[in-house]
Amino acid sequence: KATLVRALAAREHNVVLMTGSTDYLSDGARTVAIRNGHAILGAVTGTGCTLGTTIAAFVAVHREDKLLAALTGILMYEIAAERAAERDDVRGPGTFVPAFLDELFAIRGEAARGADAWVKGAKVEVLEL
Repeated sequence: KATLVRALAAREHNVVLMTGSTDYLSDGARTVAIRNGHAILGAVTGTGCTLGTTIAAFVAVHREDKLLAALTGILMYEIAAERAAERDDVRGPGTFVPAFLDELFAIRGEAARGADAWVKGAKVEVLEL
């Protein structure tokens, strides 16, 4: 999967993401594996679309390094999902969605204040292909 993502990114001169239990992200030169997120994301309609919107917002702000921008957006999104899924008030997809939105909001506030504790949960591996 990592090789495929890297090859497609190189061919298209773009950043490519393949999501799953392990996500693969590449700009054709650099490739990373991301092991964050939660399985409940797959049980909620629209989470892929909202991930795409999140990534687009990060890339719009940090155009100099689109891979880094995309990676940061993915991590914010998937770490928020992990935090939401761990909450005592979450019992399934219906209670996950509002908790997930709350965690996205909380991480945005933490980042705006310069707090980076949320990113310490990142599970990213740089791949040498």
